[in-house]
Amino acid sequence: MLRWRWAADASIDQWYFNGDKVRFFQDVLTSNGESLTGGNFHGAIRSSWNADGTIDIYTVRDFTNLNTSGNGTLTGVKRCSQAEFNEHTLREVQTSSGGCVVMQE
Repeated sequence: MLRWRWAADASIDQWYFNGDKVRFFQDVLTSNGESLTGGNFHGAIRSSWNADGTIDIYTVRDFTNLNTSGNGTLTGVKRCSQAEFNEHTLREVQTSSGGCVVMQE
């Protein structure tokens, strides 16, 4: 059963999720299980920002079942809540970074 669908249009650098343009994408590849905002998180995160998008999404991974790259196995992709969307908007206005970022601690 297909629960989600995502695609990318490389010619215009745009991701889509269930037909909607993705604005913010976050993929926690590895994690020690701590909250991203708690100050004790260690892991690798991949994220991207495209101001033309209309929704924010994030991956769901099983960190107890690592894939061949050593990352948690991808189990789903979810749409962020409106509160998370608003938080990302505020953060982007404050930093105006854009692009794709991979962080590893």
